[in-house]
Amino acid sequence: MALKNVGSFTKYCAIILFMSEGNLLLGILIGVLSYSCLYLGKGIQGLGINGIKARKALKKRESGIWVLGTVLTVIPMFIQWAALIFAPVNVIAPLEGIGLIVLVVFSYFALKEKITKQESVGIACIVIGTFITAYFARSSSDLTLEHFDHIYLIWIFAGLSVIEGLLILVSVKVGYRHSGVIFGFTAGTMMAFQSISKRISVIAELRLLGIILTLVFAVLTLAITQIGFVKAKANQVVSSFTSASILVASIASIFILSESAGVLQFLGIGIIIIGVLFLTVFNFQTRPRTEVSKQLVCKR
Repeated sequence: MALKNVGSFTKYCAIILFMSEGNLLLGILIGVLSYSCLYLGKGIQGLGINGIKARKALKKRESGIWVLGTVLTVIPMFIQWAALIFAPVNVIAPLEGIGLIVLVVFSYFALKEKITKQESVGIACIVIGTFITAYFARSSSDLTLEHFDHIYLIWIFAGLSVIEGLLILVSVKVGYRHSGVIFGFTAGTMMAFQSISKRISVIAELRLLGIILTLVFAVLTLAITQIGFVKAKANQVVSSFTSASILVASIASIFILSESAGVLQFLGIGIIIIGVLFLTVFNFQTRPRTEVSKQLVCKR
């Protein structure tokens, strides 16, 4: 009888573990879909804004492209929400690097831009880093009110906001120098807290608070990103945005939501960020804009 009870208990534990791993995998798959849509939208947004800059006037064609891109960046807010129901923030946030790969593929097919060696290295780093992060991710237990620490939420957000606010003021005073990195990092921080807020909404007692915070951070993310695109080069904004979004979300969630992360998981996150830099900053000087992309941006 005792052996039978032990066998039943073991079988029950195995079923729970399988369901937990299944939920984690489902969260990862939804997260990949979310960030793919987000960065496709950002690419289309940037294309529309570049067209407006080139013409020095707002035209129907460019405004339509921008609106389409904006819609595609709003939809992932809800898709990512679903992902964060099944998986913790420090598992979903690093998947943002996959979105940049989608952006490169979009440029290859839609703008006929060749994939450079730097981009190939970046894609490889992101794929390897994502695999490491997902493979060594720890399945979290059901999120409860006890896991949430509002003190850390307030102090971490306030501290980063003050630092970034001062950097923005300095940038404005010196003619928006380094504005791409500053606005990108600030927008990425807002995106990180948007992800954390969505995860907070999973807690029944804090659902309304999580929803309100998510909407506030979503508006701030969109507004600051657009300012960054207008004042600086898109590659600077995107690289710092993605790096901040991944780092701030992964680290802050450990303190705010009591999430756990191992050394290998952070190693994977580091490799992803290296891949992000190869796809953006390191690749900027080597990528020539093709005639097709020039025509799509500047055609009158």
